[in-house]
Amino acid sequence: NPQRIISYNHDFEYLRKTYDAESYITEKNGIIMLNGVALANARRLYNFGEHTLKNFMSALSLTLFEDVKIDEAICSFSPLSHRCTLVKSEGGIDYFDSSVDSSPERTKTTLASFNNGVVLILGGRDKGLDFSPLIPEIARCVIHCITYGESGEKIKDFLEKSPEIRRKGIGLDYFQSFEDSVEFAKSIATAKNKILLSPACASYDQFENFESRAAEFIRIINKN
Repeated sequence: NPQRIISYNHDFEYLRKTYDAESYITEKNGIIMLNGVALANARRLYNFGEHTLKNFMSALSLTLFEDVKIDEAICSFSPLSHRCTLVKSEGGIDYFDSSVDSSPERTKTTLASFNNGVVLILGGRDKGLDFSPLIPEIARCVIHCITYGESGEKIKDFLEKSPEIRRKGIGLDYFQSFEDSVEFAKSIATAKNKILLSPACASYDQFENFESRAAEFIRIINKN
Protein backbone atom coordinates (compact mmCIF):
# COMPACT_ATOMS: atom_id res chain seq x y z
CA ASN A 1 0.00 0.00 0.00
CA PRO A 2 1.24 3.53 -0.67
CA GLN A 3 2.52 5.44 2.34
CA ARG A 4 1.26 8.79 1.09
CA ILE A 5 -1.46 9.91 -1.28
CA ILE A 6 -1.47 13.46 -2.66
CA SER A 7 -4.46 14.91 -4.46
CA TYR A 8 -5.29 18.32 -5.87
CA ASN A 9 -8.89 17.41 -6.72
CA HIS A 10 -10.26 15.13 -3.99
CA ASP A 11 -10.72 15.60 -0.26
CA PHE A 12 -9.51 13.42 2.59
CA GLU A 13 -12.77 11.51 3.05
CA TYR A 14 -12.91 10.48 -0.59
CA LEU A 15 -9.26 9.41 -0.61
CA ARG A 16 -9.56 7.51 2.66
CA LYS A 17 -12.48 5.49 1.31
CA THR A 18 -10.78 4.88 -2.02
CA TYR A 19 -7.14 4.24 -1.09
CA ASP A 20 -5.41 2.57 1.82
CA ALA A 21 -2.47 4.74 2.81
CA GLU A 22 -0.69 6.05 5.88
CA SER A 23 -1.27 9.71 5.06
CA TYR A 24 -3.29 11.85 2.67
CA ILE A 25 -2.22 15.32 1.54
CA THR A 26 -4.96 17.52 0.08
CA GLU A 27 -5.71 21.20 -0.46
CA LYS A 28 -8.77 23.36 0.12
CA ASN A 29 -8.88 27.10 -0.64
CA GLY A 30 -5.12 27.37 -0.35
CA ILE A 31 -4.90 25.43 2.92
CA ILE A 32 -2.76 22.30 2.76
CA MET A 33 -4.39 19.48 4.69
CA LEU A 34 -2.88 16.36 6.23
CA ASN A 35 -5.42 13.61 6.89
CA GLY A 36 -8.22 16.17 6.81
CA VAL A 37 -6.56 18.55 9.30
CA ALA A 38 -5.13 21.93 8.31
CA LEU A 39 -1.35 21.72 8.06
CA ALA A 40 -0.31 25.04 6.50
CA ASN A 41 -1.74 28.18 4.93
CA ALA A 42 -0.30 28.24 1.42
CA ARG A 43 -2.54 30.90 -0.11
CA ARG A 44 0.53 33.05 -0.76
CA LEU A 45 1.63 30.54 -3.40
CA TYR A 46 -1.47 31.29 -5.47
CA ASN A 47 0.19 34.63 -6.26
CA PHE A 48 2.65 32.68 -8.40
CA GLY A 49 -0.02 30.59 -10.13
CA GLU A 50 -1.93 27.47 -9.14
CA HIS A 51 0.84 25.27 -10.54
CA THR A 52 3.20 26.63 -7.87
CA LEU A 53 0.96 25.38 -5.07
CA LYS A 54 0.72 21.98 -6.76
CA ASN A 55 4.48 21.78 -7.12
CA PHE A 56 4.92 22.75 -3.47
CA MET A 57 2.50 20.03 -2.37
CA SER A 58 4.38 17.47 -4.45
CA ALA A 59 7.67 18.49 -2.85
CA LEU A 60 6.05 18.44 0.58
CA SER A 61 4.85 14.89 0.04
CA LEU A 62 8.47 13.81 -0.31
CA THR A 63 9.67 15.57 2.85
CA LEU A 64 6.70 15.37 5.21
CA PHE A 65 7.41 14.14 8.75
CA GLU A 66 11.03 15.10 8.34
CA ASP A 67 12.38 18.28 9.90
CA VAL A 68 10.71 20.73 7.52
CA LYS A 69 9.52 24.18 8.62
CA ILE A 70 6.59 24.42 6.25
CA ASP A 71 5.41 27.93 7.12
CA GLU A 72 8.93 29.32 6.70
CA ALA A 73 9.27 27.56 3.35
CA ILE A 74 6.01 29.10 2.12
CA CYS A 75 6.95 32.61 3.29
CA SER A 76 10.42 32.50 1.75
CA PHE A 77 9.46 30.84 -1.53
CA SER A 78 10.19 32.70 -4.76
CA PRO A 79 9.53 31.17 -8.18
CA LEU A 80 11.95 30.80 -11.07
CA SER A 81 12.00 34.04 -13.03
CA HIS A 82 9.79 34.10 -16.12
CA ARG A 83 8.48 30.59 -15.44
CA CYS A 84 4.67 30.69 -15.49
CA THR A 85 4.69 33.84 -13.39
CA LEU A 86 1.43 35.66 -12.78
CA VAL A 87 2.30 39.21 -13.84
CA LYS A 88 -1.06 40.94 -13.70
CA SER A 89 -4.78 40.40 -13.13
CA GLU A 90 -7.14 42.95 -14.59
CA GLY A 91 -10.75 42.82 -15.74
CA GLY A 92 -10.95 39.18 -14.77
CA ILE A 93 -8.03 38.32 -17.09
CA ASP A 94 -4.79 36.82 -15.75
CA TYR A 95 -1.52 37.50 -17.57
CA PHE A 96 1.24 34.91 -17.26
CA ASP A 97 4.88 35.27 -18.29
CA SER A 98 6.62 32.01 -19.12
CA SER A 99 9.15 33.44 -21.55
CA VAL A 100 11.75 30.94 -20.37
CA ASP A 101 9.80 28.19 -22.19
CA SER A 102 12.02 27.93 -25.25
CA SER A 103 11.01 24.43 -26.34
CA PRO A 104 7.72 22.61 -27.02
CA GLU A 105 8.32 20.29 -24.06
CA ARG A 106 8.62 23.24 -21.68
CA THR A 107 5.45 24.79 -23.06
CA LYS A 108 3.68 21.45 -22.74
CA THR A 109 4.63 21.31 -19.06
CA THR A 110 3.43 24.87 -18.50
CA LEU A 111 0.09 24.24 -20.20
CA ALA A 112 -0.48 21.27 -17.90
CA SER A 113 -0.91 23.81 -15.09
CA PHE A 114 -4.03 25.31 -16.68
CA ASN A 115 -7.55 23.97 -16.96
CA ASN A 116 -9.18 26.11 -19.65
CA GLY A 117 -9.56 29.56 -21.18
CA VAL A 118 -5.93 30.02 -22.25
CA VAL A 119 -4.96 32.50 -24.97
CA LEU A 120 -1.52 31.19 -25.90
CA ILE A 121 1.29 33.18 -27.52
CA LEU A 122 3.84 31.02 -29.39
CA GLY A 123 6.77 31.87 -31.61
CA GLY A 124 10.29 33.12 -31.98
CA ARG A 125 13.34 31.49 -33.55
CA ASP A 126 12.72 28.01 -34.89
CA LYS A 127 15.03 25.45 -33.24
CA GLY A 128 13.86 22.63 -35.50
CA LEU A 129 12.01 20.88 -32.66
CA ASP A 130 8.87 18.76 -32.88
CA PHE A 131 5.70 20.64 -31.94
CA SER A 132 3.42 17.60 -31.94
CA PRO A 133 3.67 17.07 -28.14
CA LEU A 134 1.83 20.38 -27.75
CA ILE A 135 -1.30 19.24 -29.58
CA PRO A 136 -3.07 17.39 -26.72
CA GLU A 137 -2.44 20.18 -24.19
CA ILE A 138 -3.49 22.93 -26.60
CA ALA A 139 -6.65 21.00 -27.45
CA ARG A 140 -7.38 20.51 -23.75
CA CYS A 141 -7.09 24.05 -22.40
CA VAL A 142 -6.39 26.64 -25.11
CA ILE A 143 -9.11 28.68 -26.81
CA HIS A 144 -6.88 30.73 -29.12
CA CYS A 145 -3.27 30.37 -30.33
CA ILE A 146 -1.44 33.47 -31.52
CA THR A 147 1.87 32.82 -33.26
CA TYR A 148 4.51 35.37 -34.11
CA GLY A 149 7.95 35.93 -35.52
CA GLU A 150 10.34 33.75 -37.47
CA SER A 151 8.61 30.46 -36.67
CA GLY A 152 5.07 31.82 -36.37
CA GLU A 153 3.76 30.89 -39.81
CA LYS A 154 5.23 27.39 -39.57
CA ILE A 155 3.61 26.79 -36.18
CA LYS A 156 0.26 28.13 -37.34
CA ASP A 157 0.32 25.92 -40.44
CA PHE A 158 1.21 22.91 -38.31
CA LEU A 159 -1.64 23.54 -35.88
CA GLU A 160 -4.13 24.13 -38.69
CA LYS A 161 -3.42 20.63 -40.01
CA SER A 162 -4.24 18.98 -36.68
CA PRO A 163 -7.67 17.28 -36.67
CA GLU A 164 -7.79 17.69 -32.89
CA ILE A 165 -7.23 21.44 -33.08
CA ARG A 166 -9.83 21.82 -35.84
CA ARG A 167 -12.35 19.70 -33.96
CA LYS A 168 -12.04 21.90 -30.88
CA GLY A 169 -12.47 25.07 -32.95
CA ILE A 170 -9.37 26.69 -31.49
CA GLY A 171 -8.64 30.11 -32.97
CA LEU A 172 -5.37 30.58 -34.85
CA ASP A 173 -3.74 33.87 -35.86
CA TYR A 174 -0.25 34.89 -36.95
CA PHE A 175 1.56 38.22 -36.60
CA GLN A 176 5.13 38.96 -37.58
CA SER A 177 5.48 41.47 -34.75
CA PHE A 178 5.65 40.30 -31.14
CA GLU A 179 3.93 43.49 -30.01
CA ASP A 180 1.07 42.93 -32.45
CA SER A 181 0.59 39.39 -31.18
CA VAL A 182 0.36 40.53 -27.55
CA GLU A 183 -1.94 43.41 -28.41
CA PHE A 184 -4.22 41.03 -30.28
CA ALA A 185 -4.29 38.68 -27.29
CA LYS A 186 -5.37 41.60 -25.12
CA SER A 187 -8.12 42.50 -27.58
CA ILE A 188 -9.74 39.06 -27.70
CA ALA A 189 -9.38 37.93 -24.07
CA THR A 190 -12.42 38.12 -21.82
CA ALA A 191 -13.07 37.61 -18.11
CA LYS A 192 -11.75 34.28 -16.77
CA ASN A 193 -9.30 33.94 -19.67
CA LYS A 194 -5.56 33.63 -19.15
CA ILE A 195 -3.12 35.24 -21.56
CA LEU A 196 -0.01 33.05 -21.50
CA LEU A 197 3.34 33.84 -23.09
CA SER A 198 4.92 30.40 -23.45
CA PRO A 199 6.72 30.68 -26.80
CA ALA A 200 8.16 27.15 -27.23
CA CYS A 201 10.95 28.80 -29.26
CA ALA A 202 14.13 30.75 -28.72
CA SER A 203 13.86 34.52 -28.50
CA TYR A 204 16.70 35.49 -30.81
CA ASP A 205 14.68 36.49 -33.86
CA GLN A 206 13.45 39.68 -32.17
CA PHE A 207 15.14 39.79 -28.74
CA GLU A 208 18.57 39.40 -27.15
CA ASN A 209 17.31 36.77 -24.72
CA PHE A 210 14.17 35.42 -23.07
CA GLU A 211 14.45 38.04 -20.30
CA SER A 212 14.16 40.83 -22.89
CA ARG A 213 11.15 39.07 -24.40
CA ALA A 214 9.53 38.88 -20.96
CA ALA A 215 10.23 42.56 -20.30
CA GLU A 216 8.56 43.53 -23.57
CA PHE A 217 5.55 41.34 -22.78
CA ILE A 218 5.15 43.05 -19.41
CA ARG A 219 5.52 46.49 -20.99
CA ILE A 220 2.84 45.77 -23.57
CA ILE A 221 0.28 44.32 -21.18
CA ASN A 222 0.67 47.36 -18.93
CA LYS A 223 0.07 49.84 -21.74
CA ASN A 224 -3.17 51.80 -21.53
